[in-house]
Amino acid sequence: MDRSDRGNMGSSGDYSVDMSDRDFVDMRSKGSMNIKAWFFAGNRRTLLQRTALFLCFFYICLALCGCTANNKDLSAGDSIHSEDSLTSGDDISSKDNLRSTDQSKDQNPVEKNEELRKSGISLPLEESRVIDISIESEIMGRKMPCKVYLPKGYGSGETHPVWYGLHGYGSDESMWIDQVGIAEASDELVDDGVIKPMIMVFPYTRDATMNEISKDLEDDGKFGERNMDRFICEELVPYIDSRYDTAASAGNRYIGGFSMGGMIAVRIAFHHPDMFSKVGGYSAAVISSDYSGRQLEEWLFPYDNVNEVADIVEFDRQKGLDRLTVYLNCGTNNDPFLTGLQSLCEALQQRGIPAELEMYKGGHDLEYSKANAKGYLLFYAGKH
Repeated sequence: MDRSDRGNMGSSGDYSVDMSDRDFVDMRSKGSMNIKAWFFAGNRRTLLQRTALFLCFFYICLALCGCTANNKDLSAGDSIHSEDSLTSGDDISSKDNLRSTDQSKDQNPVEKNEELRKSGISLPLEESRVIDISIESEIMGRKMPCKVYLPKGYGSGETHPVWYGLHGYGSDESMWIDQVGIAEASDELVDDGVIKPMIMVFPYTRDATMNEISKDLEDDGKFGERNMDRFICEELVPYIDSRYDTAASAGNRYIGGFSMGGMIAVRIAFHHPDMFSKVGGYSAAVISSDYSGRQLEEWLFPYDNVNEVADIVEFDRQKGLDRLTVYLNCGTNNDPFLTGLQSLCEALQQRGIPAELEMYKGGHDLEYSKANAKGYLLFYAGKH
């Protein structure tokens, strides 16, 4: 067959080839098949059909090759969802994004309530429960004991606000439970429908007094108020949020304390208004009776160079202190910190920081706190 006779354009515009099926079979049988000639044989419709079949075959081959390559990658452990990727922090989500609000630094994450189940505690709780935990603290250089109060109904899937209660000088983490009776006060208020269930955490904070007494603000040792601040905010709060059903936000996180614990709680809250929304100082150890000028800032921020700040109002605004609500409570019978608390409350109010001081008959003792325990809880529940 001559090349010049291979094909021509018909009047219909179809490209055709003068090759019969028999010619094609003969060529095939002789082993001299011309693929190009066969491909273009026929009219335009046939040509389009063959083109479509060719393209489908081509893309199917590409897809098969792609699947094979992906399987090889997966077997090599290079997937972005592999365990190795998550461990090394090379996933699409960065290490910071893998952490929760609370930016937990716990190196051994566990499922929420896993430790409760392992200890044989059935959830949800039919009655409130106080459990003892111990946290290995790098900041304090030791294990830190804590008591955790879980309200009735805990474990039903709901989240709860959290109050961190600090004990006074000479006491320990059991003070609020054993001597003040805060668990019983909470049970009664919850059962009566006055407040919603709340988790309460009571850490051991006695070591915080050492730097406060010595006033050695440059001490880099493991003990002292500065390190207690770091322990609570960098270790304790993330630990609790990672293991219990907490409403992990500043609006649902509170702190307070009695005497020395009240002083520390107030200062921690003012250092971290992005972490706590309410703070209570119960007979808080506020010694000074003069908080005019920069005296307030120097007491609240002993580790900040506040004297470099030209404008106290600007200083307050930078710190975001107006986001806090402060509740102070003190007995009227020979409480050595009454005058200091009155001065502190007045200074806070003058700076536009929501603060309230209530005084009742009583002294600087735990009997006074026990008598006012429900009032403390009502403040955190927004019922005060």
